[in-house]
Amino acid sequence: MSSDSKPMTTGLILRRLLAAATLISAAALSGCGGGGTTLAGGGTSGTGITQGSVTGFGSVIVNGTRFETTGADVTVNGVPGTEGDLAVGMVVTLRGEWDRETGEGTAETVVYDDALRGPVSDVDPSAGRFRVLGQSVEVTGSTVFDLGVATDLPLSELAPDDRVAVSGHFDAAGVLRATRVERPAPADGVRLRGHVADGSLNSETNRFELDGGQVVDYTAVLATGPYEEEELEDRLEQAPVVVVEGAGVGMDGVLNAMSLSLPEGVLVGDDIDDVQLEGLTTSGSGWSDFSVAGQRVLTSGLTDFEPDNLPDSAFEVGLRVEVEGWLNDAGELVAEEVELRPEGDAEVEDFIAEIVDAQQRIMRTRLGVRVKVTETTVFEDDDDRDIAFDDLRGEADANGPDYLEVDGYWDAGNAYLVATRLEREDEDADESCSLEGRIQSIVGNTVGLLGVDVDVVEPSDLTAFADDQFVVAEPRDDEPADCEDGMRNAVLEAGDGDDDDDDDDD
Repeated sequence: MSSDSKPMTTGLILRRLLAAATLISAAALSGCGGGGTTLAGGGTSGTGITQGSVTGFGSVIVNGTRFETTGADVTVNGVPGTEGDLAVGMVVTLRGEWDRETGEGTAETVVYDDALRGPVSDVDPSAGRFRVLGQSVEVTGSTVFDLGVATDLPLSELAPDDRVAVSGHFDAAGVLRATRVERPAPADGVRLRGHVADGSLNSETNRFELDGGQVVDYTAVLATGPYEEEELEDRLEQAPVVVVEGAGVGMDGVLNAMSLSLPEGVLVGDDIDDVQLEGLTTSGSGWSDFSVAGQRVLTSGLTDFEPDNLPDSAFEVGLRVEVEGWLNDAGELVAEEVELRPEGDAEVEDFIAEIVDAQQRIMRTRLGVRVKVTETTVFEDDDDRDIAFDDLRGEADANGPDYLEVDGYWDAGNAYLVATRLEREDEDADESCSLEGRIQSIVGNTVGLLGVDVDVVEPSDLTAFADDQFVVAEPRDDEPADCEDGMRNAVLEAGDGDDDDDDDDD
């Protein structure tokens, strides 16, 4: 090494080791297909791109990193905007630089576009599903709703032909798993994303059909460019995905497209050092080679997994993950870190008893449920204030404890509920409590649920229940004393856990 040579940083050494470790696997897998797709981004300079849902503010928090947005170019649905136009649950693409150790970064550009926008139909609150112009949308316990009403069943507030804007992640079947559902501005048109149905492209009528059934007329697109008719039709036939925007649907049920976006290629660039990608696994049979939102991901023995030692048997299409790494020359995402993010099928509504460990962000509710807050927990507040873990109050606070609704998943190894979404209720919340989750044990008239004992009113009521069954537990009389250090005089009902609904209606 010459005297003016710079020593390699730990990050650079890791990158080169990972590159060497994946050469063999990449060569062996090159015939397996996969390929990549565009990660919608903007700008021509920067050190990295992160794509994921906004989980908080005080700057913008995406994928666990807090990005300063002062001076950043923010674009919302194609129009220049500000940080104030963004909201929790919106899936954004952010270009900038960040420090993994501190979790801090600076954004150069932030881009947000609705995934779907238009009138709804086939609303099924019990199944957590609805459609937007034929395209299926699924909601989970982590979905943020902003429909202008406060209700425990937000989907019940949607009527046929109500207009919504939805953000989220598409699965392999084209179903949108929503991270946010809101009412769009009246002037906003419709937006759809999907596959062109086989055999539906008609060059004589300038129409095609999306796989959800919506007919699209692209005559106006031909008139405005940038494609000639033959080139556009070739692209439509080959495009894995097409994004359609228009003013609305006509009386004949046809969407007259004002613009078509045909994502193609892979994300490449010498100025891109890091990539963070949140989404759903869309193909693969194990953790060594899989795709997230169509982007091929390669791992090696040097990749850090969370949780540790994930077996291939734990892999399946449709898992929500975050991948952090870098792009090789083939446009494949070489993963340095892969984090599994379960959607969750548990919930607690209760007051905070105490902050158990502020550094680890662990608290205990009055019932005794331990709750763990992570960098990706979505925070909401009934009064629309920006909140973080440090703002939460326990019983020792002079202003009294906060009442929370927490959705998440149970971590049996650490005996706590990992919060995917946390909502602080207003100060006039009632004194009641409730639990939703899977039965952990049944002994006599006591059920183990989310790490606490639930004493059921009548022992005979338990004959219809079994271990691992999803249930909802609430005190029969809503007495505050029944919600302290376990639940007493409880009524148990069978529930529908989000993970139980595997039906695909497409």
